[in-house]
Amino acid sequence: MDCFHLSQVVSMNDIKREDAYRVGNDVAIVVDGATGFQKDIYSDGTIVSLPDITNQEYTSARIWAETLAQSLYEKAQTDSSNLTTILEKSIKEASAKMPLVRSDFSSFETPSSPVMIMRVLNGMMEVLGSGDCGLLIKYKDGSIDTFVGSAVLENIRKKREEKIHSLYPDFSSKTKEEQSKIRFCFMKETRQRLGSFPNGYFVPFMNQGNIINPFLENQRVVSATHNRSLNYYQRGDIWELFAEVEKVDTIILSTDGFVERILKNRLATPKMLLNCIKGPTHLKQFAKKLRKVEISSLSNKETIAMKLLNGCKKNTGSADDATALLGYMRVNKHRAFLARQNRLPAIKERD
Repeated sequence: MDCFHLSQVVSMNDIKREDAYRVGNDVAIVVDGATGFQKDIYSDGTIVSLPDITNQEYTSARIWAETLAQSLYEKAQTDSSNLTTILEKSIKEASAKMPLVRSDFSSFETPSSPVMIMRVLNGMMEVLGSGDCGLLIKYKDGSIDTFVGSAVLENIRKKREEKIHSLYPDFSSKTKEEQSKIRFCFMKETRQRLGSFPNGYFVPFMNQGNIINPFLENQRVVSATHNRSLNYYQRGDIWELFAEVEKVDTIILSTDGFVERILKNRLATPKMLLNCIKGPTHLKQFAKKLRKVEISSLSNKETIAMKLLNGCKKNTGSADDATALLGYMRVNKHRAFLARQNRLPAIKERD
């Protein structure tokens, strides 16, 4: 139907260069590459390097993000299966294409990647999220939806911090380096449970095989309005949103380094960001403000821990790679209605 039109792209992929995106033919995808734990720590705090997974110019996380994004992009345009099926197929395909230089790595060493996939198909806008990428939607009636972060990951991080302070009562008085070494060990424990249900969590990661399946059971509607339906699988590690395309006005998809952090730092409201499509203020201006704040900030504990332990020399504070896509819907209502009629037989057959 050619409904989605890209207006602006913000690329702040300048810290570790691990984000990827694809846009075209009513499909938009952002992938937030995350480096595997390619270091380890002995009980005495000594940091031990692990062999790299690839010998390419980019990190393994960037290679994974690009490979996964391309597979998602191709399948979303050519495969009419639901987005969860496309995600599963793409993870397997991307895993097979990764340029490995060793075969004995553990799963916690492999790259992973929160993703956000948007597709217009048969008169419907479908969005799938896994991880903490952000989504803003403005509807034709003026209402706005904001989806940022991940309640699952936030709960894991909260419990992790409580455990750290319980085991180390003097944690707050330790140096930043000492805190980072301790926090890194617990972050590694979290990462080792990636893909383990129900005690772990899920974001797409390399060589997962069929680990995704338990996270895709028990689909249910958790929130519905006259504009859209929000569906969770299990507790919401993976979720989907469905909306009739003619009800949608403007959308922003981003990795967590953009929308979520702009809102947390109170640099803009969702309405201000969405209005960038027609106003004199552009997303890139907000991106510059965000980067300026982040460079002087040490607020993101996980980011600081990873930077210190990986020997990052850049003065980037809590800054993270970030990518954002702003676009709008231009829809013929009658054509959208007919497209949905074509969709009904397939839905009935699947049910």
